[in-house]
Amino acid sequence: MAFLDDEVNPIRSPLNPASAVGVVEIGHDLIREVLDGFLDGSLGEPDRSRVEQHLSECGSCRAYLATYDATLESVGKLPRVSAPADAKRRPLRMTKD
Repeated sequence: MAFLDDEVNPIRSPLNPASAVGVVEIGHDLIREVLDGFLDGSLGEPDRSRVEQHLSECGSCRAYLATYDATLESVGKLPRVSAPADAKRRPLRMTKD
């Protein structure tokens, strides 16, 4: 996922107006949307660097990441339970009526 220009908020104007390059802030919601890719390594550059930069400056998102990571780890440790044998047939019967 690439961050699009309309998904970042300018927080400082360019030092040289002719360069049209300023500093941008990426919103918390956008960071949190890409944490799966960040954690599993599928988030490419430069997005990964942007997330890392945001996390280095944002305690709230670091806490969110730690909680999210711990939740994924805990869920991964849950025992797998098989669905009842007729679990697939039941919805099919309901749609035929």
